Amino acid sequence: GYQVMQEERTNNVTLIREQIAKLLHVPFSYTALFNVSPERLLQENETAFFSITPPSSLTSLYVAKNVSVIFVYTKYGPNFQFPNGTYPSGKVAEELQNILSNVQVTHYLTGSAPLVQELSSSESQREAITFVLVFVALLVITGAYFRSPVAPLITLTLVGLSAVFGMAVVTLVGLFYQKVDFQVIEPLISVLLGIGTDYSVFLLSRFREELGKGASKEEAAKTSLKYSGKAILISGVAVTFVFLSLSFIPFMQSWGLTIGFSVPITVALAYTLLPLVYGRLGEKMFWPSRPKSGESRTLRKLASASLSRPKTVLVIALIAGLASAAFVLTTPLSFDFTSGLPNIPAVVGLKVLENAFGNSFVNPVLVVFNSSNVNTSLLLKIASLERNISSMPGVTQVIGPVPSNFNGTYTPEVMTQLKENVGTNNRTLLMTVVMS
Repeated sequence: GYQVMQEERTNNVTLIREQIAKLLHVPFSYTALFNVSPERLLQENETAFFSITPPSSLTSLYVAKNVSVIFVYTKYGPNFQFPNGTYPSGKVAEELQNILSNVQVTHYLTGSAPLVQELSSSESQREAITFVLVFVALLVITGAYFRSPVAPLITLTLVGLSAVFGMAVVTLVGLFYQKVDFQVIEPLISVLLGIGTDYSVFLLSRFREELGKGASKEEAAKTSLKYSGKAILISGVAVTFVFLSLSFIPFMQSWGLTIGFSVPITVALAYTLLPLVYGRLGEKMFWPSRPKSGESRTLRKLASASLSRPKTVLVIALIAGLASAAFVLTTPLSFDFTSGLPNIPAVVGLKVLENAFGNSFVNPVLVVFNSSNVNTSLLLKIASLERNISSMPGVTQVIGPVPSNFNGTYTPEVMTQLKENVGTNNRTLLMTVVMS
């Protein structure tokens, strides 16, 4: 994680460093940049806090006016999990936040671990908001369609059960297959409520139509299942396979499995439980309105207009389709993963870093070389590659295991840079590309 200090430079920063050093119970190191160079920090006897020092050529880039940064490094990644289910990086982020709660200067705790921690802790609130908004929107729409408060309330209550079963599917997938992305919950709720309501409207519309023709509630229920039921079964199978196909995409696998296995449950609830309810209630399902025989005047007029002017309708559809396609093809895609995140402190901290040091601070380009034989010939090739990358547009600096002008002579500067960019296994070499 990163702790960003902004605008004030006081003794509080030193105290925070000392508190962090005492706090962490896992191997760690950190460096602090307070508008001074790493060499200056080392001269001030800060080496007691260093166990793994980031390359000085890299950290020296991150000096900006009125912004100070404390880096905290742990040996565990943000998603590493112990057998007992605890996340060490998340625990560190939580304890750091407790320390920083008493800090008076403007600060942000950010980075992979704090970002995941804050997003996951606020997920339950976002889930509740999503459920309420979707529920109310569907309630209003279906209520207006059936001109009754009873039908949408009963329908959405039963469909809401599908969201509960969907949560169970999420748990099962997480327990027996793989970890589930917490961001899948909100689209899961929206998809299940949406298709559940859609299928229920199919059944209820046919049920109301049969009641309007004079059929008994039992006969009307059977007819609705016989005809509309087939449609929702076919549609449900298609939707299920569409979402399950996402499971073949690595970063969408948990989305495909959880939603794909939840859709059949929604179809089953609409096909079995809902007909039992409206088969018992009959016309009361649509109170205070009463089912009427005959077609909808509005729908009949729309159908007549389309059939009487097929060429006009086709031209309008083509124009609308081409306009939509042009909009989609010309709209630039954004690869800024922070732009769609909620305005939580960890996200604000990332934006402060980007504004101070550029986007490459958060997402640098890393080139990793792994060789069992690190020798001068290999290092000369890497130096040549560094020069080629440096000449590319948008590249500010390239930091590699050797300087880009390396000619085979091992000067003290070359040895220092090589030591900073070679892994502990003496086989892995790192090149960092800083973009503008």
